[in-house]
Amino acid sequence: MFCGKNDTFGGASCILVVFIEPILCCIGLVLNTACIIVFVSVSFHDYFRKTSLLLYLIAMCVCNSLQLLLSIFVLILPAAEEYALDSNRGAIEALSILNAYSVRIAYPLLLASNYASIWILTLICAQRFQAICHPSNVWKKRLQIVRNSRIPITLVLVLAIGE
Repeated sequence: MFCGKNDTFGGASCILVVFIEPILCCIGLVLNTACIIVFVSVSFHDYFRKTSLLLYLIAMCVCNSLQLLLSIFVLILPAAEEYALDSNRGAIEALSILNAYSVRIAYPLLLASNYASIWILTLICAQRFQAICHPSNVWKKRLQIVRNSRIPITLVLVLAIGE
């Protein structure tokens, strides 16, 4: 059904994009979901100190999961249309129609989740730096906003979607 290319590079590219990439996306989704479950369960447990780092990590896992899910519609399905053999014309036309709509919607969301993930990682670095700063350091007060993680996460998500 796929990989009808005769040259080595085209066949290897088809195998990577059509077969291996979906497996990696599924594994990533499962592992990100497991991380979200662990971080949420730890945040509700009284033994552990509730820190802003947990909310940052949960937000980052959600953004990464969204990236993996949307990459199926932006990268894998268009590649499947490209590498599909001509013998299954009806399925190729249906996939072409699906790709025409899904790429228009999913591509901007994929970029937004990518931007949000990068900025959340930056916030995690700033929060960790603020946590280890000496109390008399001038950066301790300048980075006080990163201790309350809800405001920066909301700001990052709004700005990422607005891009």
